[in-house]
Amino acid sequence: GLYDNLLALIIPAFVNAFVVYLCKQYIEEIPKSLIESARIDGANDFVIYWKIVIPQIRPAIGSLAIFTFLQYWNDYLNPLLFLPSKERMTLPLALSYFSSQHTSDLSAVMAASALIMIPSAIVFIIFQNINKRNRYKTGSRADYIKNSIDIDDFDENKTGYRKFRPVKKAKDKSEVNVIKIEKAVINTEI
Repeated sequence: GLYDNLLALIIPAFVNAFVVYLCKQYIEEIPKSLIESARIDGANDFVIYWKIVIPQIRPAIGSLAIFTFLQYWNDYLNPLLFLPSKERMTLPLALSYFSSQHTSDLSAVMAASALIMIPSAIVFIIFQNINKRNRYKTGSRADYIKNSIDIDDFDENKTGYRKFRPVKKAKDKSEVNVIKIEKAVINTEI
């Protein structure tokens, strides 16, 4: 039933051992104290998964999206085996067929190669930006301090804070200020 059918390429894509392994490694790096504090706050397993685990592994999901897309986009062997008809040919197979038909016209082959590369470049750019945005959102102490303390209350000339005032959203400063705040909190034991 799956011979000469696109489902022969789609169904195996749902099970990927590399995806399971990489996500497992990222999840093991999440501090247990973060999950325990969510349980103390009354979060159930789904809320912990959705609100804590998924945001923590978002860089891994972005990387996996790039790797998985490139793996299946550039796949040559499986479409060659499962899709013998020209109507269902994937782009790498079509490029191979096109290049064998136009051996003397290398400019046409290079133009077709460049056009086939465009979706890969778009996926890479999109998920690379997602990875850059999520690089520093790790649930660390510095993130907690950045989101819960007004940075303007920090006195750089002294060892701590003039006053401790929780706010809804801290003003966006550089990462250097967050590190200074973290060191000040550790030194003054607020």
